[in-house]
Amino acid sequence: MEKIKQNLALVVGLAIPVAMVIIIALVIYIPRFFTEPPQYDFVYAVGEGIYYPTSPYSYPEGPYAYPVKGVWPQYFYQVVDGKLVRKDAGDPPMEYKGIPVADVGPKFYLHHVTANTSVPITFEDAEKYVLDTSMRSPDGWEIAGPSGSGGIFPFFYDGARDYNAKYLKKGSTAILLNLNLPRDHYGDTFLAWVVR
Repeated sequence: MEKIKQNLALVVGLAIPVAMVIIIALVIYIPRFFTEPPQYDFVYAVGEGIYYPTSPYSYPEGPYAYPVKGVWPQYFYQVVDGKLVRKDAGDPPMEYKGIPVADVGPKFYLHHVTANTSVPITFEDAEKYVLDTSMRSPDGWEIAGPSGSGGIFPFFYDGARDYNAKYLKKGSTAILLNLNLPRDHYGDTFLAWVVR
């Protein structure tokens, strides 16, 4: 009994950090069991010529146009009234006269959220879907970058410091997405949720 009293401070001192780690783990991981899994697949694009409604470089008459890899893009792509459309980018402006015009359009992918896999699709496939460009899917999930997703270092670090990584997030739940992105890709990739 005397030995326990002498070591009580040591036992309490060791028990507090262990209890804190357990409490933090419960706060982080328990909500995942009560969050409905994502239901809505999404279409995304990698490459040039995507017109995002929220882009600061977008203008009413068309996207911010610029030469890509020494060519002028022939088309730009955007979601209009729930459908992906391809529009003619027009002739290069005077400062780019003489630059060749080419179809340097993006690669489109359909991401299946239940399997967390992406499959390549053509523009013709993508234009058949009814799309929603809202930040959140109808069931409340959103695409987010890696900030805040690396865990509480050093206890729950999940190695997620790839700044190209994208997550599907809802509340405190985050799922690392397996997207087909090139290593040097730093741009936006989300295009729209597939609602039908």
